[in-house]
Amino acid sequence: PETPRKRYSTFKLALLGALGLIPLIAVGLGILYYFHSQKPEMPPEAAVIPEMALPFFTVNYPENPAILSIQFKVVFPDPAAKNEFESRNLFLRDIVYRYLQGRGPLAPDDQEQTETLEKDLVLVLNSYLEKARIKSVTIKEANKV
Repeated sequence: PETPRKRYSTFKLALLGALGLIPLIAVGLGILYYFHSQKPEMPPEAAVIPEMALPFFTVNYPENPAILSIQFKVVFPDPAAKNEFESRNLFLRDIVYRYLQGRGPLAPDDQEQTETLEKDLVLVLNSYLEKARIKSVTIKEANKV
């Protein structure tokens, strides 16, 4: 005599089917979330180069009777760098002021010394920025008073 096979109840079959669909739905939702959470890349605007002119610095050198009045133009590679710089502007201005004061007087006529100072300021400012980077610093005007 043949033994009849056990038949699963309809409820058990529905429950096992639902449990099998849960991982598939979770994977599908994960993939959907991944592709919708990525922001589309915006094409860079080549015509706009973010830059910012810092106000004049007046640095007094007591050991050497000189007062240096200097203005910088800072160029950024992207708008996000400019935004970070603007948000930390006061702090970074203090950094530049202390650097200029500790460095010693600048001869405004000496082109080599001016270029060295510009490169040094890029390194100093970039070391204090978290994510952004400064592309270049240009001394617009320097006067010894």
